[in-house]
Amino acid sequence: MDFPKLLYIGDVPVESTTGGAALLYRLLMTWPVDRLRIVETNLLPCVPSQRLPGVEYRKIPVRFRRLLSTRIAWWWSGHLFRAAKGGKNADVATTEGAHFKPDAILTVAQSYAWLTASYVAKRLGVPLHLIVHDDAALSALSSAAVARKIAETFGEVYRSAASRLCVCPQMAEEYQKRFGAPGDVLYPSRAAGMNGFDDPPARLAETNRPMTYAYAGSLWAPSYTRSLVTLSEIAKRRGDRLLIFSNLDPKTAPSHGLAGPHVELYPIIPFRQLIDILRSRVDILFVPMSFDPNDRMNAQIAFPSKLVDYTAVGLPLLIQGPEYCSVIQWARANPGVAVAVDQDSSAALEAATVELADPGRRLDLGRNAIRAGREYFSHEAVFGKFFSTICAG
Repeated sequence: MDFPKLLYIGDVPVESTTGGAALLYRLLMTWPVDRLRIVETNLLPCVPSQRLPGVEYRKIPVRFRRLLSTRIAWWWSGHLFRAAKGGKNADVATTEGAHFKPDAILTVAQSYAWLTASYVAKRLGVPLHLIVHDDAALSALSSAAVARKIAETFGEVYRSAASRLCVCPQMAEEYQKRFGAPGDVLYPSRAAGMNGFDDPPARLAETNRPMTYAYAGSLWAPSYTRSLVTLSEIAKRRGDRLLIFSNLDPKTAPSHGLAGPHVELYPIIPFRQLIDILRSRVDILFVPMSFDPNDRMNAQIAFPSKLVDYTAVGLPLLIQGPEYCSVIQWARANPGVAVAVDQDSSAALEAATVELADPGRRLDLGRNAIRAGREYFSHEAVFGKFFSTICAG
């Protein structure tokens, strides 16, 4: 394969950790190290030990980034937005690019550095490839006025990009309406060589024993925590257990309503270790989405990356979210892949847990999750589409 020289510029680190960082890592892990360079800001936490081996990483420092955690975050975000469009950091990134001489530039539309990537691509006269996991205006903490400007500028960058890689069909459709430019769907990818299990674990066929539920991922929206509290209460009544792998502080978990001997709290752990634990201890995997009206756009056009590893385990999926959210729509388009609850209701969620008490139903759902995971998230399928897009650009 003839790999173009690819320069990544973004706020999201390229690391085998979680979320967008892990998705980028998996997408780029087979790119030749001499044909790839990573230029990141320090806006988001990074773990250098989890970086792509042999790849040259460069850092562009964002000054006073801690101000984004203060009451003046809305004001400082406006400065970062303006600086990303052509300030000192953009000039530093341009210099890095000029030395590397890329054939294409890759970025992720999160926070502000996608603007820097667009600026550098224009300066160097190379195509820009834009990956979109979340709404750019929503991912930047800003005032309403700045958010409107970010949305307007994002539309310009989206239309001018050589490719627009959206995380799900709902995002591509929404942005087609909003910005008048088509987007290609690029689902999240598994790691190379990680195809998951061939069959569900045999214990799913067992009867007359407590079930163990699990949730793995960050709890960025209060609605996620409320859904976990509801599931915890149901599990307690039914004599079941709930395992949570998240950024939730165990010291504050009781104040959120997540406490008791039936709840086990763990930090976020590497995906291979997580898969092994889920496979050996868990019966049902929980995928909550926010019902909060303020989160509607994110629920509608984002896609939970946890499904990539969830479906590799071979366990039944329990999805709860509003009917308009992307993952409920995905479940409806793939009958039998999950038990989907589109009501913000304890009774509806408990009815789903009763349905999952049937061993035959659990086994069928586990098999369907394996099939769907390989169809949508295999590294070969996702990387093949990504590579073709970069080459075409």
